[in-house]
Amino acid sequence: MTEFAQQRVAIATVLYYKFLELILNAERARLKESFQSSVSILLAMDVFHASVFACCFEIVLFSYNSPFCFPWIIDNLKIPPYHFYKVAITHCPTVVASNLSYSLLPGHRSDHQEEKSLSRSLVKHLNQ
Repeated sequence: MTEFAQQRVAIATVLYYKFLELILNAERARLKESFQSSVSILLAMDVFHASVFACCFEIVLFSYNSPFCFPWIIDNLKIPPYHFYKVAITHCPTVVASNLSYSLLPGHRSDHQEEKSLSRSLVKHLNQ
């Protein structure tokens, strides 16, 4: 793997862990008493983790204007489109609402609050 590719994978991995933390916190608030059993089932599903990572990698690809575009990532990770879509639609709004900082991505300066969250074009891209 080239250094360029390794950098993109590293950025996607950081986003994956941030997404996962935000998703778990949102689920804890939503489920309250049944959180432990419900989340245990979700976390045991490899397709969930692969879909979250694919979503993060798609964000990186889109942000860096990569020639690889959807559905390249789900084809390579062999993720059924339904599962990718389910994660993108169900959990990306949680991430957007959190104002998660994307300082690792191009064009995102940390000195402006509006640039700390997912850009409108990126959210639109994920919802296509």
